[in-house]
Amino acid sequence: MTPKFIDAPEKLIVGMGAPFISILSPERNNFIVIPKLWSDYVPRIPEIPHRLNSVTSYGVCSKPPEGCGSNRPDECYYLAGAEVSRIDTLPSRMTSMKIPAGRYAVFTHRGKLDALGHTMNYVYGTWLPTSGIELREAPDLEIYDKRFDPHSEDSELDIWIPVK
Repeated sequence: MTPKFIDAPEKLIVGMGAPFISILSPERNNFIVIPKLWSDYVPRIPEIPHRLNSVTSYGVCSKPPEGCGSNRPDECYYLAGAEVSRIDTLPSRMTSMKIPAGRYAVFTHRGKLDALGHTMNYVYGTWLPTSGIELREAPDLEIYDKRFDPHSEDSELDIWIPVK
């Protein structure tokens, strides 16, 4: 699995978020927290004003915002959302996040979501340590577009890893 590299502009994402324990931790709870977020978020997508694309959704993985979570070193924050052109007001129980412009290594995960952990383990456990490339401080992104079908072996989604 070889990444392509892109330089992306700043993005504004609006959606629903929650803290979770990293997929790379033995105590991970991503398989509980993240699917619930998506099931709560998807029916509410039409409530988000100024969406840039009606088909594409983002999974944003970052450090927990100040005051959110338990301050565990393996705790992350996940936001299921849509890219917007501007933020005037937020729908109830939604939040926003500004993703800084920058360079990303883009990997394409092929197959069902239950194998996403294998892709992430490859990216962080095999590719990154041998690539000579350093991470930069920014969220990881999952891009769910028209290629994504959670029930298909032919499903695809892109994983954007922020790099220097």
